[in-house]
Amino acid sequence: MKKFILLISIILVYSGSQAQVFSLKSIPANRFIPRKEGGSLINIDIRNSMPMSMLMSVKFVLYGKNVDAMVNTDLEQFSNGLLYDTIQFGNNDSIRRFSFKPVLDGFSEGNDTFVFKISQPSMGTIGSPDSVFIVITDSLAAPITGRPLYNIGTVRGANKNGIPDSVNKSCSIRGILYGINRRAANLGYQMFICDATGCIGIFSGKTYAIYPTAAEGDSVEISGIIEHFRGLGQIKFSATGDTIRKLGFSNVKAPQVVTALNEASEAKLVKLDGLTLSSGNWLADSAFELKMKNSANLEFSIRIENKPSTNFSAPAAITSGKTYSITGMGSQFDQTTGTTYTVGYQLLPRKLSDIVSTGSSISSLSALNFTVFPTLVTNTMHVYMDATLNESVSIQVIDLLGKVVREDRTKLNMGENIFQLSQLDVLPQGNYILNIQTSNNQLRKQFSIVK
Repeated sequence: MKKFILLISIILVYSGSQAQVFSLKSIPANRFIPRKEGGSLINIDIRNSMPMSMLMSVKFVLYGKNVDAMVNTDLEQFSNGLLYDTIQFGNNDSIRRFSFKPVLDGFSEGNDTFVFKISQPSMGTIGSPDSVFIVITDSLAAPITGRPLYNIGTVRGANKNGIPDSVNKSCSIRGILYGINRRAANLGYQMFICDATGCIGIFSGKTYAIYPTAAEGDSVEISGIIEHFRGLGQIKFSATGDTIRKLGFSNVKAPQVVTALNEASEAKLVKLDGLTLSSGNWLADSAFELKMKNSANLEFSIRIENKPSTNFSAPAAITSGKTYSITGMGSQFDQTTGTTYTVGYQLLPRKLSDIVSTGSSISSLSALNFTVFPTLVTNTMHVYMDATLNESVSIQVIDLLGKVVREDRTKLNMGENIFQLSQLDVLPQGNYILNIQTSNNQLRKQFSIVK
């Protein structure tokens, strides 16, 4: 009898799986959904024809696109970096929703077309309709001043002799701001701007009322004159008719790992690994330059600017005897005279979290015995540390812009130490870095505050 019941159960599950159909619901008959950049949310409903009291899934996959279209840039959704998402149907779920947000990326690039399909059901089959076409139309307005609009790659050209080909020409460019603004408040802009074709510096001696604050990740349009300063190509806008406007906000891309600073890294967000201090000292509240070498004994100039005690830390974030990975903006300050500008390259870290210690020959703390829990914090976080001596240490909570939003001090005893940080719920939800600063070391862990 038990065997008979088991057989019937198997038959029923098999029959159900054959009748199980996944399809798209509530999309136009032509499967065509238009949106503008920065427009309203796109909702795609996926239908399960036979809900069951069990977990089922189907994949929502990028099936095709035009060359310039980019998931995670033109559409915000695939946070895992992949070109598909797995849609889970829970107990008796008949509809699951997948949503897109069209991004206003600030690039003049024409329309972007995406084709998505559902596939690979955990059981059953795929029905019709199974695909949808999404077209994102370029919604940027005409250039502010009517000057010709060029992409940055065209402006830089072949970059002959280390400077842009379009020096002294007037134009408009659009892109995403990178770096911190190295001009004092209300005294202009000094940052970098990138589009899909390249990057260049920006400089203005005045702040425009239509855009009083400049922030990394803002999509902007600038009208000005192409120039270079000490070999650093830039668009300068401070004369009559020059201006800047904010178009929206976009994602800042991950840094490119490089082994040299040169024209290829100029004005881009890059990262150097395996650096040790060869000369220079960390200053508390003044712009300064450090010389650092990598494992191949190549030396680089690391420039710390814009009040280190505010954007970085008054205690030294870079000291001798330790190894670092440093992210920053590739820059140039060529002090030679002539017509060729191919030396004087620098790396400009933006914030404290750009400087990561990856090793140390002098350590009072063991990085292997440094733990925080939980890493998803609602109010209180516990810290475990194994110290090799008695010492008073600084404990900083730093946001991802490099700003110290909380600072405490505690005394460590030789051996195991467990302490807690409470009342973290007063901070906004988001990602943070816990920084433990001793007299000769710095240890970090990333955590998130959730509400």
